[in-house]
Amino acid sequence: MNKKTQSGKSKMRKRIIIIFIVLMNLCLLSSCYVDIDQQITVSGMAIDVGHQGKKYHVSVETVSVSDEKITTDVIETDGDTVFEALRDLIAISSKKLYFGHCKVMFLSEELAKKGIGEVLDLTIRDHEARIEMDILITKGCDAKDALMTDGVFSPIVCYKVDELFDTPEKPLGDAPAVHSYKVYNDINSDGVSAVIPTFKIISVEDKKELKLCGTGVFKRDKLIGYLDEQESRNLSIINNKIKSGLLTYKAEDETESFISYEILKNKSKTAIKFDDDNKIRVDVTIKTDVNIGEIDTKADFTKSDEVKKIAQNLENKMERDLYKLIDKAQSELESDIFGIGRQIYRNHPRLWEEYKEGWDETFKTVDFNVDCKVTIIGSGTFNKGSLSSHGKGG
Repeated sequence: MNKKTQSGKSKMRKRIIIIFIVLMNLCLLSSCYVDIDQQITVSGMAIDVGHQGKKYHVSVETVSVSDEKITTDVIETDGDTVFEALRDLIAISSKKLYFGHCKVMFLSEELAKKGIGEVLDLTIRDHEARIEMDILITKGCDAKDALMTDGVFSPIVCYKVDELFDTPEKPLGDAPAVHSYKVYNDINSDGVSAVIPTFKIISVEDKKELKLCGTGVFKRDKLIGYLDEQESRNLSIINNKIKSGLLTYKAEDETESFISYEILKNKSKTAIKFDDDNKIRVDVTIKTDVNIGEIDTKADFTKSDEVKKIAQNLENKMERDLYKLIDKAQSELESDIFGIGRQIYRNHPRLWEEYKEGWDETFKTVDFNVDCKVTIIGSGTFNKGSLSSHGKGG
């Protein structure tokens, strides 16, 4: 057999392979078209305590596209399990519900206080559910009400909420999004308490909109309390979860003046140490680079001493607020929202066996030491402060 014949057979073999791949893709695309025509996309869901003796009330936001127009609808039903309710929704919609693009799950405050373990179990075990759904708590309203709010710049409420957590500026970075798989792991693990972003409904020019209002704190799978927005941001700082955001505090010795600092970079490290009597000490070291974004003070930023003074003032106030958060976690919430127990388990598994059984009580006795180091970037571009501020803080 000559080289020309071999070359011809090789080319023919390649053509056959290409034709086969094309035909397979056409078949797959055709079958997908049929499936899409018979299903409806779910963008998000909301779960409340059930009605009429049922355990759960399940609502979903569905998305339809026709004539280049996007429309949404909310369908709802009750069930003794979330799975049962979802199957009932298929009968209501007359189409299969597609959860491949389901971004958000709202859980009502009332349901969260009773326990969310069964609900999250569905997101892990059901192959159609997305384990990366954002889990959110609705405060002071039903979870279903969140789906009925007015979408800002988008008719799809759940997609807009999901996008808010992913914007470059991270306006909601004070309470980072948590996916369903992480919440599931946290509520089923020792040495850590789950925290979940919390929303409330506000009125803006005759419209109902969602607003982040902090985080909900859990003990196992039950909601036990809240952190406000500032406390949630401070938790993100300690847990090394914040990359950007704003810090606003009163200027030193100027009770009516404020300075807003833009966080450019934040790095937090937690070192756990054990005394001779096995008492636990936690050293938290925080290094934060900030830019002064808005000022209302007479400080002269061309002088290095003034810049150092402002940085020291910010360090002191950050440490003060972080200690307040730690005290609230230990004394009021009695919940390890910092995951200290989990760190001991990972790094000192033998010692963890000694602390595991009574960790909730032990956590309250942990001695924290916080050290903040602030670097002000770009202060040389300022002269004397003259801008007004509307910040919060003290």
